[in-house]
Amino acid sequence: MKKQKSIAALKNDAMRSLQRLVRAKAALNLRSELIPCCDCGRLGHWLYEMDGGHFYSRKDSVGLMEENVHPQLKGCNLRMGRGDQKVAEGYRRFLVDLYGEEWLVETEQLAWKPRKFTRGELEDMRSEFELRRKAIEKELEKIL
Repeated sequence: MKKQKSIAALKNDAMRSLQRLVRAKAALNLRSELIPCCDCGRLGHWLYEMDGGHFYSRKDSVGLMEENVHPQLKGCNLRMGRGDQKVAEGYRRFLVDLYGEEWLVETEQLAWKPRKFTRGELEDMRSEFELRRKAIEKELEKIL
């Protein structure tokens, strides 16, 4: 009998799927392998040079919220994880331009509220992210 994955492992699986999905979506929207970093605006290859960067920590209740994850150069993502204010300010401006200040305030309040995901929720999220990602990557293959 196969051992069930832990909730933490299921959450990580869903997170990886979401991060790749947002990068693929950006590449498809721009019809380019090179996409801009949400922080600094420099271009990087969607698959090899970008991460799916979280504005609010992936540990927060909004960690699996698609609007909280955007293509971010690996270097910017690392610096943001270390608390680099310059990077955080760039990402914040990006979010305000995209969603507005009100969204940012509401999402910050949500981020502080504890949230426990069930096994079923995480499996469903991962499945949905994977389904969408595969469809997008299939479209990318046609145009790139």
